[in-house]
Amino acid sequence: MYNLYSGNSRRGFTLVELLVVIAIIGVLVGLLLPAVQAAREAGRRMQCNNKMKQITLAVQNYASAYKDKIPAGTDYKFYRGTATSDDKANGYAGSKPQKAGKEGFSPFFYLTPYMEMQAIYDSVDINYSGYYYLKQGYAQRNSTATNSTEKKVRGIYALCRSKVPAFNCPSFNDEFTNNDAENADKYGPMSSYQGFAGVIWTSQMVSGKSTTDPNTYVVTQESSLPAYSDTQAYGAIPDNGVFTWGKQIKLSQISDGQSNTYMFGEAPTIKVTDVNSLPDDAHQFPFYMRAWFVGADQQGRMFQCKAIKDLDLNKMPESNSSSGSVKYNHLPFGSYHAGGGCNISRADGSVEFVNENIDEYVYRQMATRNGREVTTTED
Repeated sequence: MYNLYSGNSRRGFTLVELLVVIAIIGVLVGLLLPAVQAAREAGRRMQCNNKMKQITLAVQNYASAYKDKIPAGTDYKFYRGTATSDDKANGYAGSKPQKAGKEGFSPFFYLTPYMEMQAIYDSVDINYSGYYYLKQGYAQRNSTATNSTEKKVRGIYALCRSKVPAFNCPSFNDEFTNNDAENADKYGPMSSYQGFAGVIWTSQMVSGKSTTDPNTYVVTQESSLPAYSDTQAYGAIPDNGVFTWGKQIKLSQISDGQSNTYMFGEAPTIKVTDVNSLPDDAHQFPFYMRAWFVGADQQGRMFQCKAIKDLDLNKMPESNSSSGSVKYNHLPFGSYHAGGGCNISRADGSVEFVNENIDEYVYRQMATRNGREVTTTED
């Protein structure tokens, strides 16, 4: 007789057993997900570290080709003029050179040939300033022109459409191109990184360890204001960093030692958007960033380099701080990386993740090229 209950029959999961299995899987996924996210962020931070290393090594290669000089914080060749008949000096006014450091290209533009981006560099007519390119790129953003005979036009098209991954931190969670429909001076592809433009030393910033400022400052605006004056619209630029306003520094002028001097840091800190008292809408993305190829404008803003004043790494003042207390040229370095801090490169090409709780005095020491400091982050 046929046995209806032979050994070949199989019993499926009961509903209770299925629910238990699903619950176990859910718990395991919940336990694993943070580890996966942490591993991904660690990978992004390492990518960022490698990108900054390549940028800094490109500076070394540039210096080898240009008699020890590194690119200027803002192009030393371009100046603001006074006439309006020639737009070569800047985006919309000016003629012959009048004053050092007015607009031009940023250090990042001059590093492109040393980062396997020779085509970008060759596409640009450097008889025009970076600010001119930004303005014209904005004006032609909807153009269908295909003028391939004029190098200037080709360069504008190429530069304003060149979102360069080498200048972009993978942990930054927003767009890297500003397509602002109202502000031409903010148009273009941006960079996550900026150069250190030195330190403003005052008794307020050194924790009582010094009450004097031994350094000099450069005039960033055409006015009768003294070189160091908080009344300058966008903030004073000191002459003690590896990058400064309107001149090139030699590696041999880094008398503190290249391993003891910061060169590049991450710039778009998440803390910037928490503060509404910043000038020029700098608290709104992406207004605290600019096109990576533009060094400055005629009003005194350095777009790709920042000086350290009263803001520590990855820090911002409280939102109720007095309006205008933070200048555009003094915005903080920082990042979106987990762990609090950012990647910073030294002039010798090394890169480290610096915790935001670094001693403020040490932080400022490392940001000068010629302060003759003894203390470093390695002490």
